[in-house]
Amino acid sequence: MDSYIKILREIQCNGQIKKNRTGIDALTVIDVDWKHDMSLGFPLLTIRKMPVKAMWKELEGFIKGVSHKEFYQVGKTNFWKWWANPREVKNKIHNLGQNVDSDTIKQLQIEERDLGPIYGYQWRRFGQAYDCDDNAPTRGFDQLKEIVRLLKEDPNNRRMVCSAWNPNHFGRMALEPCHILWSVGHLNGKLSLSWFQRSCDALRGIPNNIASYATLLLLLCKEANMEPGTLSAKFFDCHLYVNQLNAARDLITRKPRKLPSLKIDNFTNIFEWDSKDCSLINYNYDDTKIDFGEIAV
Repeated sequence: MDSYIKILREIQCNGQIKKNRTGIDALTVIDVDWKHDMSLGFPLLTIRKMPVKAMWKELEGFIKGVSHKEFYQVGKTNFWKWWANPREVKNKIHNLGQNVDSDTIKQLQIEERDLGPIYGYQWRRFGQAYDCDDNAPTRGFDQLKEIVRLLKEDPNNRRMVCSAWNPNHFGRMALEPCHILWSVGHLNGKLSLSWFQRSCDALRGIPNNIASYATLLLLLCKEANMEPGTLSAKFFDCHLYVNQLNAARDLITRKPRKLPSLKIDNFTNIFEWDSKDCSLINYNYDDTKIDFGEIAV
């Protein structure tokens, strides 16, 4: 996508070095707008191979409200490997009864199964006191269910909004959400989706976020029997970590190829959707290897 390459260029040309909690400085710009017409194809990068199966598995977990790490690891969504419910990790550190070095803490984070009330918990149980049992009764507000209801009963409603930002749960979330709010709107039989992202890893994160929300939009279109319109985002703190700059320079020189299309089989409803039923048609990508650098955690 040319629009993605423009983001990389914008950061490299106008970004300023900014320190952050990871300890790896980032070249940063503030407030980047992105938009895609879904009639042009599924917005998946072709200048490198994308891990779509892991991305779809993660989205499935969000839709189903899953908070345990094993679900995502089965789908090889390795990002969540490094994160865990901070309260549970602190309890384990306390139980060791001694000074714990950083390597031990990292290992405890990897071993802890609970991720806390991350995206899917907020989408499906907003306002509910956190319960690490994914099968516990839903007592919070099911934002996704309400959006689906409105799409079917009142498609012109302008309140179809879903928020993952819940400060009451910050002490228990494995990671405070980066993409914090999304909304859908209907016009002339077409459904569009837009989201706001507070923190945006331009090399690793943004391409996955774009493809994930594009998939969510298409699932909602199937649910409501609508056609997809536009997909758009506001990328606020948009950055490249300094150890990613060479990879970004490489990607900028590559020529985007024709976008693929997404096929969704065996669809009954969005809540029972299985990520294994997604496949790409005509996904032609540049398979040249690229060094993404150390992950900033």
